[in-house]
Amino acid sequence: MKAQLAKAGTPGPLRIGIDEISIKKRHTYRIVVSDLDRKRPIWFGGEDRLRPA
Repeated sequence: MKAQLAKAGTPGPLRIGIDEISIKKRHTYRIVVSDLDRKRPIWFGGEDRLRPA
């Protein structure tokens, strides 16, 4: 994430948004962190949701 923030430029993001997006129909999700002022994603991650056993 540090590398992605370095690419976002200076100054760093003042406001960020965190969202979960669906990749496939079978409930596969990823997390997206976005710079809300520049309206662009700055990080993608996550493996998937985990259900409690």
